[in-house]
Amino acid sequence: MSVPLQIASTSTPPVPGTMPNVVLKGDTTVSAEVALNAFVDVLTSQFNTGSGFDGYTLYWKSSPIVEPTWIYAGVLTTAVGTSSAASNVAGQMVMTFRSLAGNHYRLQLMETVNTPNTELSAGGIAGESALAAIVNYLTGSTSCVVARDNAFLVGVLRMITKTNDALRHTWLV
Repeated sequence: MSVPLQIASTSTPPVPGTMPNVVLKGDTTVSAEVALNAFVDVLTSQFNTGSGFDGYTLYWKSSPIVEPTWIYAGVLTTAVGTSSAASNVAGQMVMTFRSLAGNHYRLQLMETVNTPNTELSAGGIAGESALAAIVNYLTGSTSCVVARDNAFLVGVLRMITKTNDALRHTWLV
């Protein structure tokens, strides 16, 4: 999963091998590790208890056309799924958000516990507590996630789940 962040750094790019701080939506800064653990923690409701996230790698990318520069790698501390529902091996969930500057951000999760072929509008997402928690985090003042325009997220547009055909052909056929 790729997660765009605003790095709070006095050097461009940040010094490789040094844990950078990231800017949160509320204009505070925390270490990237704290921010990423909080982000993954809110996602765990979408994954089976047998699922887990091991670590993260931070890269600096100054523009879309340049190769990324390695910055830091670490281990996540709260990264195990919390749902007792079975994983959907070929499942894909996509939530689309609007940023403050008008751009979009798509949160794409694979092998979640969600039922395939579901579509929810913003109102439908609000009625699902686990999905609403993700929206509340990503649009709240403690979120570290930004859209491609480097602006923070302000609202959810919709959520869809589907069967990913490439995964289905690889794992289920």
